[in-house]
Amino acid sequence: MPVTTKQITENQATRGNAGMLPQLYLQGGANYSISDTKLKFANFGNTGDIDSTGSPTAGSDRPTSFSGAETQTYNASINADYVIFDGFRASRTYDRLVVNADLSNVQTRQAVENTLLTVSTAYYNLARIQDAYLLSLQNIRISRERYDRAEGRNEFGVANRLDVLNAEVDLSTDSVNLVNTRQNLSNAKRDFNALLGRDPDIAFEVDIAVGEFRDISLETLLAGAQSQNVAIIVANYNRRLAQLDVEIAEAARYPRVALNTAYQFNRSDNEVGLLLVNQTRGFSGGVNVRYDIFNGGQRSTQIENARINVETSRVRYEEALLQTERDIRNVFNTWQNSRYIAQIQERNLNAAEVNFERTQTQFNYGQVTTTQFREAQVNLLQARNRLSSARYDAKIAEMELMQLSGQLINVPED
Repeated sequence: MPVTTKQITENQATRGNAGMLPQLYLQGGANYSISDTKLKFANFGNTGDIDSTGSPTAGSDRPTSFSGAETQTYNASINADYVIFDGFRASRTYDRLVVNADLSNVQTRQAVENTLLTVSTAYYNLARIQDAYLLSLQNIRISRERYDRAEGRNEFGVANRLDVLNAEVDLSTDSVNLVNTRQNLSNAKRDFNALLGRDPDIAFEVDIAVGEFRDISLETLLAGAQSQNVAIIVANYNRRLAQLDVEIAEAARYPRVALNTAYQFNRSDNEVGLLLVNQTRGFSGGVNVRYDIFNGGQRSTQIENARINVETSRVRYEEALLQTERDIRNVFNTWQNSRYIAQIQERNLNAAEVNFERTQTQFNYGQVTTTQFREAQVNLLQARNRLSSARYDAKIAEMELMQLSGQLINVPED
């Protein structure tokens, strides 16, 4: 739809649609009538009669009646009209059409950016779920090994039945978590396929690598947003449109001067009368001047309303500036915090991995309890998930910053 609207506004941005070009048109018609006619002619001096065509002879003043007298008239013309002055209304209208076409281009870009951000966010959330699913697979393998080991030790009388039951409960818990995560992954994939407009059941894999983060400074983001943020650009275009509306409304204060010319052909065939055939052809031309002295106050109302819209658009532009700066600062803080949390979680993950490896070794030698082993296992899984979430949160915030600063897609602005 945005692309369709863009094409329509671009098609409308012509001088002809603004009324700046002359109008050339053909016009024609034909009429037929039949009527009862009574004629009485003035006496021109000599006495006479009515001739066979119904025309008077010299000196006749007697009334004459005719029944069913026919008359045919024909006309055709080619006309040209051109407004040479209208208070610059046409030129301002053309400027407005051009600005509106430019605005439509920016709105199309805005729609593309919103779609791209939506798809990117959905992709990273999908990758987050897939990463959680892979971590759940690793976790359940650990629980399976623990359960199998407890079963074997119980068979040989090394471990009691309680260790087996604890291992079984933990394995069941991890299995349920795996099933739920797999279901969430399947749903997220179908949602992503639907977002791309394709078959929901298309199978695909997601690259869970987050990639490198950009080198971003708050000052650069704020400076770029002044000229590249689509919300600010749209608000600025609306300011220009509102100002042009004022100039268009004020054009009604000036007279309107128009030229017209035509080449005409006219013919009339009469069954009775002084002129049985009347045919003319030729050029005609003229100048029309119109000035509205009073129109019920409509002109003043239109100008006043247009000026109110100028003030409204100015306020909205300033609001767009403030809201964009606020959003950039908020998202930038989110981006910084997510990266900082990711750094902390990396160190925490290293500690959790070392702790689990040592606990697992001691557990194999019977030096720690099942509760201690399970705690180390859960801590490892949570550390991995927290690191994954922090990285994806930072990447999503980074994409939002690119949109807010106008860097999500490269579209040069005039």
